[in-house]
Amino acid sequence: MQAIYNLVKNAYEAVSSLDERWVSLEVHETETFMEFSIFDSGKGVSEDIKSLILSGGKTTKKVGKGMGIGLQVVTEIIREHHEVLNSLPLENHLE
Repeated sequence: MQAIYNLVKNAYEAVSSLDERWVSLEVHETETFMEFSIFDSGKGVSEDIKSLILSGGKTTKKVGKGMGIGLQVVTEIIREHHEVLNSLPLENHLE
């Protein structure tokens, strides 16, 4: 639950200053796993910082607004459960 909370919180913060604000959580269940997908109306992240923000200590937020550990925590939680954080949306990619 902590991983999902961090992802939803990150999505919410990413869109909080936009005119069009939305966050969507989809859950797909099979016999062997559950897949959670979180989408938002934000612009996504550029390819050059994608790997940096997953490793921690980097943030795309304004100074004083983020520590850059949210997605690192998510990655660590998911790895502990032998799962994979598949992807982050690329810049200007909206679902």
